Amino acid sequence: MKKCGGGAIVNVSSTTAFLAAYNVSPTYQICKAGMIQMTRYFAAHAGPGNVRVNAVLPGFIVQDEHRSRFEQGENRHYREIAEFCHPLRRTGASDDVANACLFLSSPEAGFITGQCLVIDGAMGIQEHFSLMSDFDRKGLNSNAR
Repeated sequence: MKKCGGGAIVNVSSTTAFLAAYNVSPTYQICKAGMIQMTRYFAAHAGPGNVRVNAVLPGFIVQDEHRSRFEQGENRHYREIAEFCHPLRRTGASDDVANACLFLSSPEAGFITGQCLVIDGAMGIQEHFSLMSDFDRKGLNSNAR
């Protein structure tokens, strides 16, 4: 890339790099956290060659091939809860991540390097205990069914 005049690298990490997820492998979480430091390291070292290095950190993304299954049967209740947990009241889609990668790879992001773009529909900025009381008010908890 340096010989060609520069370029852009977009690494894929995860919001689990910031969170201790109970049901996710610790190896996965540690690797995703390491991806953030690797992104910063290579951004600092590749910058003089006009190579930008950034990362995207997807949150709860329902992949296109799984979306129909996510909307059927008992999974509908899980979908309602997942959507309720996001301030945008929807889960993420593959295109949300792809569009962020396209932006970070484009000339429009020409002065952005060493950054981590969280793509989680603002789920990670919420205070979780108050969210649980909202579950109860909306009747989304499993005991309300």
